Amino acid sequence: WYETLTIFWSGSQGSPIVIGAYGEGPRPRILGSVMLTEWQHVTGSIWRSTAVTTDPSRGGPHDGSSSGSGGYPGGAWFVGPNGVVTWGHQEAHIDFAGDYAELTETLDWGWYDGHIYVWSTVDPATLWQGLQVSQRQAAVRMPDNNPQQHIVIDGLALLFTQSKGFFAGYPAAAARDLVIRDCHVAYIGIKGAASAYGLAVWHSDLVIQHNEIHDCGRRSVSYNVYATRNVTFENVTIEHNHFHHGYHTTGIDIYTAGDDQMDGFVIRNNRFEGDPSEDLGAPEAFNSNHIWTQANQAGRLSDFEFTNNLFTHCHGKGLTVNQ
Repeated sequence: WYETLTIFWSGSQGSPIVIGAYGEGPRPRILGSVMLTEWQHVTGSIWRSTAVTTDPSRGGPHDGSSSGSGGYPGGAWFVGPNGVVTWGHQEAHIDFAGDYAELTETLDWGWYDGHIYVWSTVDPATLWQGLQVSQRQAAVRMPDNNPQQHIVIDGLALLFTQSKGFFAGYPAAAARDLVIRDCHVAYIGIKGAASAYGLAVWHSDLVIQHNEIHDCGRRSVSYNVYATRNVTFENVTIEHNHFHHGYHTTGIDIYTAGDDQMDGFVIRNNRFEGDPSEDLGAPEAFNSNHIWTQANQAGRLSDFEFTNNLFTHCHGKGLTVNQ
């Protein structure tokens, strides 16, 4: 589904609403993108998409440091004939017709006047299944100022979005009972973006288990509360997940900036995996931590348990506890 699923309703205690797969076959895919498959030759090694699309950068800078008028910038991903996904080079951009100076090698792309431009010595359709270009903020989300409760999300693929795979809405509120399990969440935002999260969550009674989450441009799981609300967030379990290929926080980032309390967080039996082949000197490379926790101002983190997790090839810090 090339659309966003918005959850407008709550279940009840002991009888949650379940959103998930049924029958047999691969996970249903909820995609925040448009797939470009046809190209027109422009000049030299420059090709333009036949289809019209909105600017995935939303008017923001291509380094992801801040948002534009339409939100934080999103990325583009080349899908090979075998289904392997490769990040496009987000630093390339076009300012006016004929401005292709930054498109100089395979995987370079830019947007101008309703079309995506790529560099290729041959028709890109002969090399790639297509180009997934982010268009929507999230694959599954809750409305802002109205987080829903007693929800289970089970067995979905949430891919190719501008800034979130799952988004609990904002601001963070005292909602309860959310389960996200057996999902594949990947290819969010751009590398090193200020906002690009696999799961942006702040429910109490939260369970995140048996998911594969990777290639999220900033954090795989973002449990970050920035405003002062005097709320206690509690009873969170994150277990049996596989986190890999991160560009700021490969796994879990937990942070409170105001007077909120976070109590009873259990993080266990997860695998956090960096990429040993990552060239940290490359323009798009980032050190990435595996788990980051921090309380600022009057906030407090208490009763946190980290048990039986596996950390490999960490380019930053494996486990950071700031209190």
